[in-house]
Amino acid sequence: MRAAETARPVLHASISGITAVFDASGHQLHRTHLFHNTVVTGSVTTTTGETPYVRYGEWVVWGSAIAVVAAVLVVIVRRRRHSSNQDASGSLDSGRTGAPAEPPATLGGRGD
Repeated sequence: MRAAETARPVLHASISGITAVFDASGHQLHRTHLFHNTVVTGSVTTTTGETPYVRYGEWVVWGSAIAVVAAVLVVIVRRRRHSSNQDASGSLDSGRTGAPAEPPATLGGRGD
């Protein structure tokens, strides 16, 4: 992973673990097995230049995380505003069904 992040070859040497050689693209060139006494040889080319990760480091990761959290907060706030607007307008119209209103009942019994 570090080879791909930094665009540099990586040599990982271990006494009792896995030893490996990775090229600048992150592809594994040579690898030993766990607890095997093996000598790994390979050539490594030097490189120049910087990747965004090398130049900015973890700021790219943190900036992305902050942008995702901000987007989620915007969605939450908009949903709450939308639902509170519907609740307010729904309580004002609660009795209205769209049908014509019936005339008020009269107490005189004449029906007019």
